[in-house]
Amino acid sequence: FKRLFVDFEAQSLRNWAWTFRTVTIEAPTVNAVVAKDGVLNLARLVPAGPEPSPPPAEPGEPPRLIVEEVRIDQAEIAFTDRRQSDPAAIVLKPLHLDVKRLSTLPREEGDKTITAVTRDGETLRWTGHIGLNPLVSKGRLDFEKLKAATLWKFVRDSLNLEPPAGTIAFGADYDIDLSGAEPGVRRAYLGVTLTGLALRLRGADAPFLELPDARVEGVGFDLARRTADVTRVAVKGGRARLTVEENGTLNVEGVVKAASPAASPKAAQPEPGPAWKVALKEFALDGFAADYEDASRAPGLKAGIETVGVKLKANAEAGAGPVTVAVSDIAVALKRLQAGFTGTTEIPLSIDSVALEGGAYDLEANALSLERVTVAGGTLDVRRQADGAINLQLLLAPPRKGAIARETAEVAAEGRPFQFVAQTVAVTGLQASVSDLAVRPGGPVLNLKDITVGLKNVDGKSPMAFDAAVAVAEGGRLMAAGTLVPQGPSLDAQLQVAELALPPFQPYVDQALSARLTSGTFSLKGALRHGGKPGSAQTAFQGGFKLDDLRLLEAVGNDTLIGWKSVQTDQLSLELEPNRLEIGD
Repeated sequence: FKRLFVDFEAQSLRNWAWTFRTVTIEAPTVNAVVAKDGVLNLARLVPAGPEPSPPPAEPGEPPRLIVEEVRIDQAEIAFTDRRQSDPAAIVLKPLHLDVKRLSTLPREEGDKTITAVTRDGETLRWTGHIGLNPLVSKGRLDFEKLKAATLWKFVRDSLNLEPPAGTIAFGADYDIDLSGAEPGVRRAYLGVTLTGLALRLRGADAPFLELPDARVEGVGFDLARRTADVTRVAVKGGRARLTVEENGTLNVEGVVKAASPAASPKAAQPEPGPAWKVALKEFALDGFAADYEDASRAPGLKAGIETVGVKLKANAEAGAGPVTVAVSDIAVALKRLQAGFTGTTEIPLSIDSVALEGGAYDLEANALSLERVTVAGGTLDVRRQADGAINLQLLLAPPRKGAIARETAEVAAEGRPFQFVAQTVAVTGLQASVSDLAVRPGGPVLNLKDITVGLKNVDGKSPMAFDAAVAVAEGGRLMAAGTLVPQGPSLDAQLQVAELALPPFQPYVDQALSARLTSGTFSLKGALRHGGKPGSAQTAFQGGFKLDDLRLLEAVGNDTLIGWKSVQTDQLSLELEPNRLEIGD
């Protein structure tokens, strides 16, 4: 240090306490270094001595001391961690300390202030009170403009990350009492703000996570009661980029480097104490985007969501028993979803919006419930490939390897398979093109519009009521309503086809005849059953059909091969497996 000034007061004899008017230290320097073996250099200053005596059962009173003012000015504190391959360092300069009325007399406290700035402009401020007898403190601590890269330096060897962008601001009000046998935090309220955070894996072209504005607000906890309350967690904007390698590894699995096997035996774990209870009053995610690419599938998958919005509440408990998490008031809004195959510009699936409302999730049961799911607007490009494969079936198939498949298998093995139930599912405003590349490689066979679907009590197992309708752009309309049992699967429905235009099915005629299907409409109405009882037909239809204005011409010329004005019956009975067809008058 540059200068030390101590002003001792003669009134010490009258107060029966060592009394100092002023203690001033100018430009002190502290250089703390953690060596590669983890030992702090300052600890080596303490000479080795005999084993310390056990502390007394009842600690005595501290020496009576009064310091009216303590000032530390233009201090510099440097901290270096040489355990990293590239030593990490942070320097606080200048650091100022101002203490008023520092005393060990009972129940005396004074105002204190600490301010410090790093070379990168990061600031530390603390204001509050400290009492030494008993040892208590109350105040506020603030970090501002703390660079994420500064913290990264101290853990870089454990992370597979490039230096992150962004800054962190931290503020906390606290009230601590260390006078008892166990430390007590009577109350603490803190907040954290992340600005411009970007995390990028080593060698990656783009960050896997961007958070331009993320805030944790109103965090209060009570150490004695083991409770924590979070008023709000809010994320505005940002993007996540998730990729799966060919071996099924998710990119974020590589953020933390694999730890080397410990040479020493694992330390005994302490007995868990009473459970901690955590309550999150509000989580809000708005304007977030997500990209996903999976190279472990064949063909590869790519998908994206332009905007993700999420709101929810949560309660958690962790202690001696299993961890419990209950999430409530879940609301999710997704805008402009797209999914396709890697290496192509085609987009088989595009949805304008998806909304999940009235949701709740229970971790112990691994169960999600939703009051309503709404899918509105979008286009589907449904293609039957030349080999018979359906593109959407390939696109939506669950992964067979990787983190998602592994997690699914693990929870199933534990007897906790994922369960869900949606009271209502509504699909509106979809359009679709339907292609069969085996018969018509050049374009769709049909174009569908105004697709609507309604489902009730959807859980993937139980019977659910449904109704659906679709208009055919080339002419006609299809409608169905009934009950579907996915676990069977089985189906009981009323089916209606109204004036479906037949000329678009010309490619299928070409497979059997050299003729032109120039006109005709097909209508059908009746009951459809699939998945009947053992011993009965697997599929059965009972109803009627109508064929109007059918005209089939020779491939060359206009001579009619088949034609009629109308053919219809209300007594059609069709069964499959075993096969049987009956047509009445």
